[in-house]
Amino acid sequence: MGTPKQLLRYRGETLVRRAAAAAIDAGGNPVIVVTGCSAEAAEKELAGLQVLVARNPAWESGMGSSIRAGIRELLGVAPDVSGVMITLCDQPGVGTETLLKHIQRWRDSEKGICVADFGGELGPPVVFAREHFGELLAIEPSGGAKQVIYAHCEEALRVDCPEARCDLDTVDEYSRLLNEERRGHGH
Repeated sequence: MGTPKQLLRYRGETLVRRAAAAAIDAGGNPVIVVTGCSAEAAEKELAGLQVLVARNPAWESGMGSSIRAGIRELLGVAPDVSGVMITLCDQPGVGTETLLKHIQRWRDSEKGICVADFGGELGPPVVFAREHFGELLAIEPSGGAKQVIYAHCEEALRVDCPEARCDLDTVDEYSRLLNEERRGHGH
């Protein structure tokens, strides 16, 4: 993208700050932000927010290494936690309401996984019960949470979540988002 995407701005804030604030507003405690590329700049964007930072020195090896860093940090500060929500900063349509909906649906369902379903594709935000922490810690560095989601997709609770479809991975996607925002159709 030419710049670390967590530092891209949307609606006056960086993506990393927006995602962290949404997690806090949804009642996340603790909220752990995993940083890697441009860690210092991302951490500066989190100033004043009640978050813990888990630096992932192996961030270049893939998403799995970041998930493992976050789970390890979580277990270190909250060893009795019953579950974890994994959310990404590059889904600007996912805000506090979406996270609250996922948490409530997970609690109500007693399922081990509550995952966003956007047009048949499964992905974050996703809540994992503690019973899946071992699998999350065993993810290959280049893998991701989808390995665990798809291993259990038959019993996972799927939550309709079209707002999770917008995932900023290219300059064109980011430009499209900003153009939609200017036209009044943003997330």
